[in-house]
Amino acid sequence: MRTATSYQAGVANGPTQDAFVVLFDELACSRPDVFEHSWRVAELVGQVARTFPTLEMPAWEVERAALAHDIGKVAVPVSVLRKPSGLTPAERRLVEAHSVVGAELLSTLAGSETLASLARSHHERLDGTGYPDGLRGTHVPLGAQIIGACDAWDAMVNLRPYRRALSFSEAAAELRDCAGKHWRRDVVALTLDVVAERPRLAAAVPSGASVRQGRSATLTRPASAVSFAHR
Repeated sequence: MRTATSYQAGVANGPTQDAFVVLFDELACSRPDVFEHSWRVAELVGQVARTFPTLEMPAWEVERAALAHDIGKVAVPVSVLRKPSGLTPAERRLVEAHSVVGAELLSTLAGSETLASLARSHHERLDGTGYPDGLRGTHVPLGAQIIGACDAWDAMVNLRPYRRALSFSEAAAELRDCAGKHWRRDVVALTLDVVAERPRLAAAVPSGASVRQGRSATLTRPASAVSFAHR
């Protein structure tokens, strides 16, 4: 099992790094499937960010934010995250609060303003249908769009307790359908380029916790790339 102590690139030395590691070791211990998902998303985001021609911040900073994007799920009950059926409105509110909780946790770390901002906004969408702030268009940070598209890809191609993993072609079709609606078209195009060129990042790699909880015989394809978000 990977731990946060093995992912320190771009994290300041001293108390900030120590606090960062504590947060992620807690996530790794209490929500191992969420942590493994975050690790995979960070790897994919790093590849996309390093090839993005107009990124206005260091690629490592977006990659670090990707590792942090779901840290707020430490506050969501495991029973909700792994529920095999649909969520109630109250449970959905709990899940959607993770981006705000994560941003608040990360904002306590010195020099982590960008980290907190991207964690808060990674579920925002160009068309204004995202959360928590309903940002629209250019108000959705580019780094958050990259994290959001890569987050969506990993969620689709991996088994979840409430649905089966999608094939490469199914996931690619879902992502393309969201181009220009949820994320910029160039974000979607580069994400698909990266997963096409790097099969290891494209393949479904379900964590042990997710596989044990999954009920593959009853899982169905999500209706759209919105419906798998995000437990």
